[in-house]
Amino acid sequence: MTKKAGVGPALMATGEVAKNTGPVAALAKELGVEVNPPEKTDPQLIGALGAATITKGRLEKVRIRFWFSSYHSLPLMGLLAFATRAMLTKAATQSVATTGKSTRFVTAMPQREEWKMHQTAAFLTELLHNRLSLSVTTSLEDIAYLIIKMR
Repeated sequence: MTKKAGVGPALMATGEVAKNTGPVAALAKELGVEVNPPEKTDPQLIGALGAATITKGRLEKVRIRFWFSSYHSLPLMGLLAFATRAMLTKAATQSVATTGKSTRFVTAMPQREEWKMHQTAAFLTELLHNRLSLSVTTSLEDIAYLIIKMR
């Protein structure tokens, strides 16, 4: 597989397993190549936990900007949990003139560079709630779970 991918004689190990020398040595022995954990970065923060940690940090900064009133002061992830992708997409292009916590949230959605982050967070939340059965989304479900657990 490494020959087909053109990786060369060595592999880079990332994620929590890269911190444990036993699995790294076993993987090197099994593959017959050198396996190198990253030297300058925390290998754990390169996997799903890293993505969740980075996303959580960005959401913390955005969460402060979204207060509607003392009655509707809800955290960003709580609002995203019941705001559908259709509502979020509509908010990106036009103002929503109805009432309700979720519509008040989407009318205040930011434009441009922050929008992609909100779309991603909403999609991850939707994956968690709807348990979409796409094989490529398994790791995204894990990330969404971590984001919600860490908030």
